[in-house]
Amino acid sequence: HGLQYQAPATPWVAGLLSGAGERPMQVILGGDIGDLGSITADEVLTTLSNPVDINDGQGFVGRPTTRLHVSPTHVLKLKTDYSMAEDRARQWCARQLERERNYGIYHPLRTWLVLASETGCALANITPRLPTLAAQLGEDATLSREARFELLCQLWDMYFDFLSQHRLRQDEGLTNYGLDDDKLWYLDDDIYQPDNLIGCAHSLAGHLRGLDFITPTLCYVLGQRLRKRVSSLGDNMVDSLARNFRDAWLPESRRSLGTAFLRGLSPNPPAGGDGLREQGRIAILADIHANQPALDAVLDDMQNQNISQVIVLGDIVGYGPDPAYCIDRIIALNPVLIRGNHDHATGGGNPGGGFNRAARWSVGWTVKQISDEARLWLGSLPLYLRQDDLYLVHGAPMDATFFNAYVYPRTAEANLEYMVQQELRLCFHGHSHIAGCWQREPGGIVTFNHPHEQHLEKRRHYLVCPGSVGQPRDRTEGASYLIYDRDHALLRWRTLEYNREGLLERMRKEGFPDYVWRLFEPVH
Repeated sequence: HGLQYQAPATPWVAGLLSGAGERPMQVILGGDIGDLGSITADEVLTTLSNPVDINDGQGFVGRPTTRLHVSPTHVLKLKTDYSMAEDRARQWCARQLERERNYGIYHPLRTWLVLASETGCALANITPRLPTLAAQLGEDATLSREARFELLCQLWDMYFDFLSQHRLRQDEGLTNYGLDDDKLWYLDDDIYQPDNLIGCAHSLAGHLRGLDFITPTLCYVLGQRLRKRVSSLGDNMVDSLARNFRDAWLPESRRSLGTAFLRGLSPNPPAGGDGLREQGRIAILADIHANQPALDAVLDDMQNQNISQVIVLGDIVGYGPDPAYCIDRIIALNPVLIRGNHDHATGGGNPGGGFNRAARWSVGWTVKQISDEARLWLGSLPLYLRQDDLYLVHGAPMDATFFNAYVYPRTAEANLEYMVQQELRLCFHGHSHIAGCWQREPGGIVTFNHPHEQHLEKRRHYLVCPGSVGQPRDRTEGASYLIYDRDHALLRWRTLEYNREGLLERMRKEGFPDYVWRLFEPVH
């Protein structure tokens, strides 16, 4: 989109269009989507006689290798990027026609054809000239606000039907859709691989920026409608769309529309907590892993630390023998909560393909130990939280699934660069079970350290793990957590001893496999 020039004609294309040579150009119609045979060779030739420039003010956009030809009734797209023999061109058209019939998104009169002459054969398609959705929704449109909103919803219904059925996506631009008898058709030639709803999110933000009929109420309704469609695509997809939408730019004058859309898209408040406080001392816990004595040691220590708020970065359950107890203790704290991968798997009762055998065994065992209400609660926890330049997540800032990717030496630099791009100065994460702080200096230098205390400087970016309460993997033999003093921009790690041998003995007696209980032994 937005190309400012028309593709130059290669010599063979110029010769084909000019009819140079002894052999006149031949129009070979390959067939149309609806198998109606309504478009004729004469209509093709008439349309070919009127080339137009891309982005000439008539709403025509396209790739630089496509030449556009337009008549009052038809639009023809001529591919100029390659030439081929006639028999191969016919075969290509037949395959493309079959593919597009299967897609079900193209106008029934859309026709693929071959233009053949002694200079070569070119591929083209021709479609009835339809008013674009951009024109129907723009400020000069004559449709009512309600009718325009329904057209916008029809676009996204069509988009998500196609994505769900084919696992492919359309180009979301409004100029890529045309209207015929109140039905939308896809006009663009190109189909794309899924992108975790990034293009969808940025196009939605573009609608909020550019469509004058959009109101906060309509945005809320649109969010509700999309939530139903997006949730059917898989776990976390609504959260992915919400995060990608937040990354898209909206001017100050339109941000109320974005807020209304997100409220409709994700209407449920976070499970527990009242948002992040801007002052006081915050205790940050992660990866408790159903370890009762370790959690008790941390909670006892917190009573003497003047804590004003608690954050739990996920994996309350998993591996350990005390899931119900740990869930009850955490709920009683009313903390800000983030969902971990073990919480997610237990909430859904399915460990998924990325779990090792210890994790898979643990999920099956844990599901039997907790109530259905507790299991559903785990599965409903929010996947991330952003407040200004502060971000909370279980996995890593760049992680599209929010709880599967690790912050390790090989990934830390890329995640910090992502934080710079997203204007995130500080991120707290779990999942690695390794206490410490990755920091990026203004010049781009990235370092890691695990000090007892870390002062946060304004011009640096920090990627911080509090360590694991229940199962450290960094030679820490106690239960680890972090205190974030917001008043003094200070991080302070705490490590507490607990009766680890008693925990291991109980797990052995209760029949835990050795490949599970050994995970709680000290790392040397």
